Amino acid sequence: MRRGRMFYFRKRLPAGISKFGSNQFICLSLRTHLPFDAVKRAARLLSVYEKKETDFVDALTEQKLSPDTAKAILLEAMRGELIKMVAEERQADQVSDADIDQRLAALEAENQRLRRAARKKEWGDVLDLLKEASALVSVSLQEPIPNDLGQRAITLKRSLNDVKIAMDEGDDVRTASRDLLAGHGVADFDAFIKAPILLTEAKAKTDELYPSKDMKRITAGVHRLLEEFFGNSPISILTKEKQKEFLGWASRLPRTQGRSHGRNRHGQAGKTVTKAEEISKADAEDLLCLEEIRSIEGISDAEKRALLADRLVPRVTINTLRKYRDAMNRMFKSALELGADAPEAISYSKMEHHIRSLAPEDKLYIRVTKPKIRMPWTEGKHPA
Repeated sequence: MRRGRMFYFRKRLPAGISKFGSNQFICLSLRTHLPFDAVKRAARLLSVYEKKETDFVDALTEQKLSPDTAKAILLEAMRGELIKMVAEERQADQVSDADIDQRLAALEAENQRLRRAARKKEWGDVLDLLKEASALVSVSLQEPIPNDLGQRAITLKRSLNDVKIAMDEGDDVRTASRDLLAGHGVADFDAFIKAPILLTEAKAKTDELYPSKDMKRITAGVHRLLEEFFGNSPISILTKEKQKEFLGWASRLPRTQGRSHGRNRHGQAGKTVTKAEEISKADAEDLLCLEEIRSIEGISDAEKRALLADRLVPRVTINTLRKYRDAMNRMFKSALELGADAPEAISYSKMEHHIRSLAPEDKLYIRVTKPKIRMPWTEGKHPA
């Protein structure tokens, strides 16, 4: 099914499964607006679902969020609220004691309501806060909100209210928020509330620090990939988990990616082809090829894999993915120069392990890369 531009997988759950009743549906974003990708992903998801229905549904309903992603959402929520408090402090007019007492009572009442909501595991009071923060860090917020994230968000909201209470009682925002920031590992208030360093700014600084033509070309290429995958997001959201997602996606790029624009001849306007479209087209071609060769009778699996090796779309090599990782690392270092809370780059070994883990459990699966074959120099002399 389609919602807006995105495709979703939707299937009715059987009665009595997991913690759901009858007439309930599982609905998951396929994270693509491309029909080929949607059909392929839905088919794979349905195959897995049917093989292990109960365990699969239970795993999905746990709604687990990686620790790095949850931390990024909460830090962005805290940053946004503190920025608002700084703005209010700068523009504040003199307020009567009666108005302050009324505001303090409202904040205390809200904190009491948040405590009751936490006991009941009701996260509606922090939904807007989390939605706004998750959008800023390019994370799709799960609904219903996972309990762990909901509890931490309510604790954060109460702490932010305590900061507002301290401000109304005479403290400045830096003093009032000191314990809150220390609890989240933030040492510098002024650096924390600055606007985050975006990918475009990190790219510009990288070009400044690595000004050679070749380095700029590599940086520009990886920046285009990152911007298509994440948007022009803060560099701080590129946690190791996010880097895995990006590199896993990039590993599906055809080796000839970037050559389908049609501007190879002088005077041709060409067309804009996204990387997602190139991946979708390659995946669709491979899926058709795989099923065609799978259906051949009378030959062994080894022979089928040999046929696939010649016909599947070659993808980027591990060495290319290492270059993407290195370019990201240079952008992280450049962002640090700008004062950003830049992440650490994933290691080669963890990147390669993640790429291997993406392989489906299919005895015919092979990943074709066809790297360039460089012939060794001969010891003989070339003819004059």
